[in-house]
Amino acid sequence: MAEKELREDSQPQPLKVEITEPDTNAHYVSQTITNPVNNEFHDKPSASQGIFTTQLRHVVSLPNMPHICNKESDEEMKKLTPKIYTGTISLCECFAIDWGWCSLIAYGTGNLVNIHSSHNLKLIQTLDGHKAGVVMVKWRRENFTHSLSTPYFPVVASADNLGCIIVWNVSEAVKLSTFSDGQRPILDMKWVPMQDASSDLLLALHPQYSLVMWNTATGTKLWKKSYTFEILSFDFNIFDSSSLLLLSSECLVTINDFTLSQSSSSDGKKLYFVKRSQKLQKESNISKQGQRTITPSDLNKVNAGNSLFSTSEITSNENPLELVFLPSLRDHVLILFPYEIDIIDLDMRLVVGMVLLDRNASPFLRVFPCSQRDAFYTLQENSSISLRVRKTNVAAKPTENGESFSLIDESEMQYGVKCQSDLIRVTRTNKVVGMCVSPVNEKSVVVVTSDGRLFQWNIIIVPFLSGSRCNIFVEKFNNPIGATSNAMPLRSISSQIPQCLSDLFLPTHVFSRNLSLFKGSKPIHLRFLLTCINSTVGAFPQCLQMGPPLTTRNWMQYKPLIAVGLSSGIIQIIDLGIGKTYRSIAVHSTQVRGITWYSLHQMISFSYSGLTSFRNEICITDIETGHTRNIRNEKTDSSNIEAIKVSTSKSYFIVVFKEKPFELWDLKSLRLLREMKSQFSLISSLEWSPSSYKIQRSNEESSSLPKENVVFTDKAGYLYNFTVEGGAIMSASKTPPERGMNGVTTISWKGDCMTLGDTEGYVSLWDLKQRQAKGMMCVRGGAVRKIRFAPGKGNTFILVLLAEGLDIWKINETKLIDSIRIKSTDGVKIVDADWCSSENPVVLFSDGTMRIFDCNLSKTMSSIPQWFREEMFCPYLISINQSMLLKHLLYMDCDLGCQKNNNLEVVTIQLQRVPSSTKRFLMSSAPLEDRCLRIARLFGDESEVRFWLLASYYLKYYSKVDDFENQHTILDTSFDHLMLKEDFKEFQLQKLKIRQGMKNKSQELVQYCSNKYILLNEPNAASELLLDTECDHDLFYSNALLTCLLNSKLTDENIAKLVATNLIASDHLTEGVQLLTMYDKVTDACKYLQSYGEWNKAVWLAKCRLSPDEEFQEITRRWVDFLANPPINLKSNAIHVLLAAGQFSSVISHMVTAHQHERAALFIKCLRSHNFEVDYSKYEKDIDDVIKRVQSSLGIQSLSESKS
Repeated sequence: MAEKELREDSQPQPLKVEITEPDTNAHYVSQTITNPVNNEFHDKPSASQGIFTTQLRHVVSLPNMPHICNKESDEEMKKLTPKIYTGTISLCECFAIDWGWCSLIAYGTGNLVNIHSSHNLKLIQTLDGHKAGVVMVKWRRENFTHSLSTPYFPVVASADNLGCIIVWNVSEAVKLSTFSDGQRPILDMKWVPMQDASSDLLLALHPQYSLVMWNTATGTKLWKKSYTFEILSFDFNIFDSSSLLLLSSECLVTINDFTLSQSSSSDGKKLYFVKRSQKLQKESNISKQGQRTITPSDLNKVNAGNSLFSTSEITSNENPLELVFLPSLRDHVLILFPYEIDIIDLDMRLVVGMVLLDRNASPFLRVFPCSQRDAFYTLQENSSISLRVRKTNVAAKPTENGESFSLIDESEMQYGVKCQSDLIRVTRTNKVVGMCVSPVNEKSVVVVTSDGRLFQWNIIIVPFLSGSRCNIFVEKFNNPIGATSNAMPLRSISSQIPQCLSDLFLPTHVFSRNLSLFKGSKPIHLRFLLTCINSTVGAFPQCLQMGPPLTTRNWMQYKPLIAVGLSSGIIQIIDLGIGKTYRSIAVHSTQVRGITWYSLHQMISFSYSGLTSFRNEICITDIETGHTRNIRNEKTDSSNIEAIKVSTSKSYFIVVFKEKPFELWDLKSLRLLREMKSQFSLISSLEWSPSSYKIQRSNEESSSLPKENVVFTDKAGYLYNFTVEGGAIMSASKTPPERGMNGVTTISWKGDCMTLGDTEGYVSLWDLKQRQAKGMMCVRGGAVRKIRFAPGKGNTFILVLLAEGLDIWKINETKLIDSIRIKSTDGVKIVDADWCSSENPVVLFSDGTMRIFDCNLSKTMSSIPQWFREEMFCPYLISINQSMLLKHLLYMDCDLGCQKNNNLEVVTIQLQRVPSSTKRFLMSSAPLEDRCLRIARLFGDESEVRFWLLASYYLKYYSKVDDFENQHTILDTSFDHLMLKEDFKEFQLQKLKIRQGMKNKSQELVQYCSNKYILLNEPNAASELLLDTECDHDLFYSNALLTCLLNSKLTDENIAKLVATNLIASDHLTEGVQLLTMYDKVTDACKYLQSYGEWNKAVWLAKCRLSPDEEFQEITRRWVDFLANPPINLKSNAIHVLLAAGQFSSVISHMVTAHQHERAALFIKCLRSHNFEVDYSKYEKDIDDVIKRVQSSLGIQSLSESKS
């Protein structure tokens, strides 16, 4: 009855009273929430709330599922499965870490891959399949439509030093494919981001500088391209599917004809780095075919906008560390050096921004650019993480009515430190080896150190308190790059708890029509908050001991804890059930030699130091309080401790020495009862009788010590049986050694069976009930170091730890189950072993790994347990049907009804795991498209997130909602060609002003800017640049004529068009397009660009110049046809273009063609909610039929059907 009441009390309350999972955004400061009305539950759902409220209220009204509280689930949680716990990380695995859209973190350690939950950093899986050190891990992108045929499941690729690439299904620990291009190691590896054609394409870079495209679904090589120059890494241009960038130690190489089906036909164009110390004259600039060099004019200043690539003062040993495209700006590349970050505009071929570190500062290690805002994270060698945000182009001035905001002209791209993390203690042996950032929210960062510890940092908002707000704004706008003050000109107006980086602050690049956003906004402070730490097995483990086994008495309190002693004197307590370090306690001053548990929360351990005289330490530790007590008080001995044995009643323990007789101690009072005389035999092994004492109920509270038996062997092999009672030790019997046994090294005793192991690898079995020896087992693996019986009544498995391996025997049949043998050439040894459950041995290796095997010693990997999958919201870890059922319940108009569904229990628990802030938002009156976006982020669906971001913006824009200019949603520059036309043109002009404002402009930059001004119909700005041409320059005369033509326009339009056509036909496309735009023939210019394959330039020109919607829609239609063409196969991009253009009927048509039926159905609902008059009747039946078929296969039905 008591047990039943305890279980009922332990059940969590309904979700509206208590949230099952903690909200990861709970650290948001409440002072920044200006309108918390949307965070409250509504009593009645509005018509626009739809199925979100229906399903969530169905879950909220129920108490949390008893499945996770009943006995069957407890058994599942406490049942251990094969798994590997890794140790420290070596240098070859540095930076082999990645954070996937599936909310899981993967990193390489040795030849293993660890998988951690981003929710609490628990180790949920370890993948073992490589034969060499893992040097790179990459999660598959999720930029495709998920369905029953392309479901949610976590896929990661790992590569090792021998060039072997393995693609894993993480949930089931199964290899999907394995492939390699010889035995050449991997230098870089990335999944192809354009996933409409296939989600399984992987591009790998091998030494001798070759790129290989792999189809990971089949493990086949699609193509291979070899180069004649060194390549360090590469990156895809997410704005242009045909562009690829290669990084060398001396140059960048741009590839402009990249395709998925075949290798590039050219070697690309090289852009060389120029050393800061070099001062080349103009006459030494030599143009080479396919190569280009631009030299610096002044690189000693911070604003590096006058040169191409500049490295540090001393560059002989400072190769670039990393290359990555900026996802927030088209054609901008970030190159990382140890003391410098260069931001390069590839279109103009010059450095437009730079971050410099002092030579005495800690160097950079890694960089991560953000896509939601123009910002990037950096990791330095001293473990410091910094968020650097681009300086905003908005200035604040105090006025009588508050603050006035205006745009300012930027002279350069400046990035300042807006928040910086605290330092982690790093030493020569413990260094930072990796950093990864959440791709979903971009505000959570995880850092890994070489000792295997993981630190998770989250960015939070703190109150803005210091100084006068306006004065701080004026001061910060004029701060130089690299300012480290946390007072920042960033502003937040969101009334919701921030879910991602874009919710924390407004875009740093604002357009004139968005200045109203700053009215009523609040200046903010950002800071890093350390939210979670987890560690693996520490360095140099020496021993391990599993905690007391699971019994009916300790069922409610039991945790599968194992203690690992380290050489540093620390004892790690690891919870094998949840894969997380439970405690880490500094107990001894030297390495831990042995550990013995005597209760669920208490243990006794020992260590020693010295060569001739020894300082032995014996410590009692309570793992709950962390309290440690040394009971030997600095006593010096002539011999070191070999073992400590605790009696079965937990009343005594015996301290066994190597070269002196043992000591008997009272465990309860921790006093020495007896120290045996020097004449007493030296012990080689000892064990207490497991069933020799009986404690009567009337004596439970008695202070007297019970009577127990102990057996031990001496150096000669004699077996002694003694009786211990209080401080008295009485001899009972003496048995001569068994024939064939040569020096007993260990004894183990369970029930009526006793086993003895010797120095020759023999194990003797004794049946104490029959008083006879059952025989001997020859294990042949060196001396027997330890014998352990598996826990559980009637369980006859034993573990035999040898000098050269490990055996598992079934002694009632005298049968060897399996064995492990370690060769001296393997470089790894077995340190210790024990049983962690009745079926699973746990083995500690010298490389720091701790492996849980099955009973056959054949498996160290298993699928993620069901109870673990239910612990957090993660559709990628549940089954395919369950994840799709969950998606339909949240997205679509469906209900479970009264049907019995095998997946209902898991799905209901997953719904309960939705963060509280998300539940409140989904049950609010927010627009349907905004709730779809929140669910997409919750699922980690990259494709859905990008679509609903655009839909949320353009549905409000085209529906002419009230006060749209003051809406929180603002489209950042990462959307580029998908921005509004007026914003896009203003952004291009602002970019040109930055370039034009650079000092000591080269003539090539002048030509570039003047050409852009002509295309943008800015003749005055173009003329001013053209007239600044030096009189001795080769282009002086032609620029003068061009200026005249630009300002006169006396030529007949037909003649100008004819001249332009001849120029284009003569392979002078740029000049011909320029001439057409001068005479307002923009549509013709765009068509010429499209016909010559310059699609991006054509769209750029159309967005900037075409004002009539009919002409712009024609160019857009041609672009969409090109993107949707099967050889290109960028259907998702085509849908985004149509969405930005407001062609909603075509959006639905293309979504149906791309088999995005669920998304199309939701989009139709959004159109209805905004009262758009769009004819989608011809697609509605097809969409409904597909959705009904899917829902029928999932065992659900639409609400309309259920009501009927």
